[in-house]
Amino acid sequence: MHPFARARERTRALNAAKLERIFAKPFVDSFGGHVDAVEVLAKKPGSLNVFASGSWDGGECLSAQGRGNQS
Repeated sequence: MHPFARARERTRALNAAKLERIFAKPFVDSFGGHVDAVEVLAKKPGSLNVFASGSWDGGECLSAQGRGNQS
């Protein structure tokens, strides 16, 4: 056995566990409706699920996340 085999295996196991935690978070929703990349994102004060977004192509979207509404 290589002298560093245990340390190498421990590092691999820790990295795998960290990656599992990172990718285990649930996907909430996506911001559809834009042709180009989203440039600006704003939240309605006092609300946790209403967002406005603007993209590089000049498009604006108002999204009510969780309800499926989009205009």
